[in-house]
Amino acid sequence: MNKKFYDFGPGIDAVKRMISVYFQKIVAKNRTNHEYKFFTDGIGYIDQQIIADGVFEKGLIDHIKNVVIQSEHNQLYIDIGANIGNHIVSVSNLFKGSMAFEPHPALFHVLSANVIANNCKNVELFNFGLGKEKIKATLVESPQNHGLSKVEGLSTMSSDFFDLNEDTFSIKYEIDIHESHAVLSDYSEKLNKSFIKIDVEGMEYDILSSLKPLIEEHNPIVAFEWVPEEQPELHKFINEMKNYNFYGVYISQSKNFLIRHMSNLFFGRKYNFTKLDLDDLPELVPLVFMIPNKINIKS
Repeated sequence: MNKKFYDFGPGIDAVKRMISVYFQKIVAKNRTNHEYKFFTDGIGYIDQQIIADGVFEKGLIDHIKNVVIQSEHNQLYIDIGANIGNHIVSVSNLFKGSMAFEPHPALFHVLSANVIANNCKNVELFNFGLGKEKIKATLVESPQNHGLSKVEGLSTMSSDFFDLNEDTFSIKYEIDIHESHAVLSDYSEKLNKSFIKIDVEGMEYDILSSLKPLIEEHNPIVAFEWVPEEQPELHKFINEMKNYNFYGVYISQSKNFLIRHMSNLFFGRKYNFTKLDLDDLPELVPLVFMIPNKINIKS
């Protein structure tokens, strides 16, 4: 029996392979200069940005660091929706302790690996999500982008916002959701100097409403992602929090592909930190910062 086994075939396969290896070597060489070490798959948008820039949303991360340093809210960092650990790896060294919640069964292991690879100290990791009650749930994910996974039946984010349809979320995982207040009340003695970041693809209101008594009592700094049209209930929450000032951190850029990329070429991509104007909101606020009135932050 005459069988031939190839790493790659001749002709076009060999050409494609050589081109692929060449560009991967360029990318790999560039990554050796990055400050942090991340395990990435290169498929998801977050992974691609980390491969290119060394960290996802570096400008936004720098705003978080600026707020933490100025406010001295450095007792405990709480990352709800940690994904592969972009934020916790980048900021955990500013805090005396950190904790991250990620229900995705596969990404949780990548998160753990990234925390270990970056020698992050005093970090607790939890393989479950937070919500308004303790339940079993289903996490649905697009194979095109694991950063877009959402909890079926609980997320308020429509597939249209991601330019996807419901059928695109074809990968499913059974996960655990714990009640937010019950979990974080065990850390109440540290919350008055804590920083809580929430990015959970449409479950922000469930978590914030559950944590509201703790937030009102202890006044931590809180930052959460907000898509105003998809999450109108957050208007009510913001208006009720009288002891806080609200700031938005976002990029002002054109939706036109050519204009956007020409702007990036000549001016770079900059995150603005500004008082949140509920009458003039962008389509997406990557992070809304809730900062206690007593703290004065200079952007």
